[in-house]
Amino acid sequence: MWSVSAYFLLFSGLLSQQCIDIRKTPIAVSANNLQWPMLGASAVVAIALFPLFTERFNKKRRKPSWEHVLWAFSFGFFVNLSSNIVWKLL
Repeated sequence: MWSVSAYFLLFSGLLSQQCIDIRKTPIAVSANNLQWPMLGASAVVAIALFPLFTERFNKKRRKPSWEHVLWAFSFGFFVNLSSNIVWKLL
C-alpha cells in the first residue's frame, strides 16, 4: 500500500509542478496545463523514476513513515522543476 501511495505522490509531484508558472511574479498557479498529454507524460516519467526512487530511499529508511510521503511528492516536484529550468535555459 505504501508503494502505491508513494507512486501516486511521485506522479502528483510531477503533475503539480506543471500548474505553477515560475516565470511570473508573483508565482501563478493555473490548471490550464492539465491536459491528457501532460497526464500521460507525468505517468511515464513517474514509472521510469519510481524504481530508482524507492530503491534508494528504502535503503535509508526501512520502516514506512511520513518521510516516505513527503519525499515522494518532493522528489517528483523538484525533478520536474529542475528539468523545466534546464530546458528553458537552452
